[in-house]
Amino acid sequence: MNNNLEEGRQDHRPTVEEVDVNEKLCTLCEEYTARAVKYMANNKTQTEIIELLHKSCLKMRFYKQECAILVDLYAPLFFVEINKMGPEEFCEEFGFCGLGITFSHVLSGKIELQFMPPTSY
Repeated sequence: MNNNLEEGRQDHRPTVEEVDVNEKLCTLCEEYTARAVKYMANNKTQTEIIELLHKSCLKMRFYKQECAILVDLYAPLFFVEINKMGPEEFCEEFGFCGLGITFSHVLSGKIELQFMPPTSY
């Protein structure tokens, strides 16, 4: 791996604009995650999601049975994990808070996302 690239990422100092965008992104992530956790805490919702996943498995040409087994095995674990994690922890873990993502405006008017590795490892 190119050491200069890694050094450049470590030396990156966020601008005021980047910090402002990251704070807004973090806030939005936390708000929507809180809503999703509340929505998914309902058993009926979980059942509906599992049923939808099973229907998706049936559309597979191959591995329908394996897909259904994986849904039955991992969906309940997913619901447990997502309910254990708070919105703040989720957003930090996935890099939406704590300056894990930086934005830079390009002359073409596009916004580029650059995911930066967490520094807490």
